[in-house]
Formats: sequence, C-alpha cells, structure tokens
Amino acid sequence: MQRHPLTRQIRHIDLYQVLKGHKVKVEIPVRVANVEASKGVKEGGLLTHAARLILVEVQPSDIPEEIVVDAKDLEMGSEVFVKDLDVPEGVTVLTDPEILVLHISAIRSSDDETEEGEEESKEVEVVAKGKAAKEEE
Repeated sequence: MQRHPLTRQIRHIDLYQVLKGHKVKVEIPVRVANVEASKGVKEGGLLTHAARLILVEVQPSDIPEEIVVDAKDLEMGSEVFVKDLDVPEGVTVLTDPEILVLHISAIRSSDDETEEGEEESKEVEVVAKGKAAKEEE
C-alpha cells in the first residue's frame, strides 16, 4: 500500500490472489518488549534494535502480526540474532539466521573518549615529512 507523504491518503494498493495450500513470503515486524525492565538497560546500557523486519514463509491464515523479543532478562553485552527468535509453529524464517536483531552495549562517556583520544594522539609517529616541512629545513 502506498500513501501520499503529506496527506497520508491511500494512493495505491496491490492485491494478490492466494491459492489455498500455498505459502506466502511476508515481512513481519520484530518488537522488543520490556526494554525499561532489561537488566542491561538498568545498568546504563543502550539497547540497539538493528533488524526491525524479518522475512518469513507461512500459510496466509497463520501470518503472525509481529514477533516479540522479551528484553527483560538481557544483560549488558547481550545479543539476539534471527536464529534466537521464538517464531510460531508453521512459520519458516527466510532471513539470514546470523543477522543481529538487537544488542545491549555500554555507553561510553565523553570523558572516556577524551582520555582515549589524548592517548592516541601521543602515540602518533611521523613516518615521512611533507613537502613544506622539507623546504623549511
């Protein structure tokens, strides 16, 4: 379905005839539940929801509205891949199982970045001098 970008009125709809007994390929949204209750988020971590849709093959009558990932027990450094999703019976996931769906990572403070940047700048080694530096000598 296509909608007008400003008025949101429907502009175009594609209809498909589905044969009984044939499976269809559809993209299903992935929703993350209990983000605020997540152990990793409570510890100050950042939950990144990377894959919001997964491609599945399923009977038209069995198409799930969404796939829900419960983040409640996820700790800092936790990762959830497509292969870890709990999909209903009869649903075949076609998306690459190694694709990252979400992860919780530590948030680096600006103080950490500044200190690390200072350390890196101290370690810079001059390999070759530029044309202007050679002319000054």
